[in-house]
Amino acid sequence: MPILGEIEKGANIGKSGSRGYNRYIWVTCDNCGEERWFRLKKQPTSSNICSCCHIKSLHKRGPASNNWKGGRKRHHGYVLITLQPDDPFYPMVDHHGEVFEHRLVMAKNLGRCLLSKELVHHINGIKDDNRIENLELFSRMAHGVRNIACNNCELRKEIRLLRWQIKELQAALQLKMGMF
Repeated sequence: MPILGEIEKGANIGKSGSRGYNRYIWVTCDNCGEERWFRLKKQPTSSNICSCCHIKSLHKRGPASNNWKGGRKRHHGYVLITLQPDDPFYPMVDHHGEVFEHRLVMAKNLGRCLLSKELVHHINGIKDDNRIENLELFSRMAHGVRNIACNNCELRKEIRLLRWQIKELQAALQLKMGMF
């Protein structure tokens, strides 16, 4: 076992890629307390943190991350919510730890996690309107039948017309604003 502060060439301690040019020092990690070989650099660093601890500190997730924006984001018009592992609805998350907000709202209303075969339908067709009175729970087959029938209903036609009119008005406004 090396002595704390001992310095060796990389080739002597089994560091394969070093070709003997790099030198290493035996020190204790400031974070986890394990003794390891650290590569000596031209610019000395103030702390000795092992690569495992350094990588863990770089990949902070959730509220600990510097990029945390409250755990809400949009995906194809739907709202995604990031859940923490201690949340009772965590079994519903995907591999990123996220769940669609409309599924979470329905699950909380029912007081249980939804099954993957259960679908939540937006009655008014607006994907980010996640009020419980706008949501219906369906099986996959029933949801397909509902969507076929609903595509021809008057409300759906009205919504499509209004969305088209909004796009046209926005385009006209941008054209007008560009002239001045």
